[in-house]
Amino acid sequence: MLYRPPLKPATLVLWFGPAILLLLAFGLLARSLARRRAQTAPVSAVARARAQDLLGTNGIGEQS
Repeated sequence: MLYRPPLKPATLVLWFGPAILLLLAFGLLARSLARRRAQTAPVSAVARARAQDLLGTNGIGEQS
């Protein structure tokens, strides 16, 4: 038989704690991903041209 504590003020953490922790974890993950995306610097035209030269592509993924 599963342990099912009665729903009363002293056991609210047992009932709702796991869901609250899961929501908190998703919120922290979303915040972390948003910050990481905001910190990504755009690639300059010079760096893009250098990468295309090194990769041998013409800018649309085709070999030149």
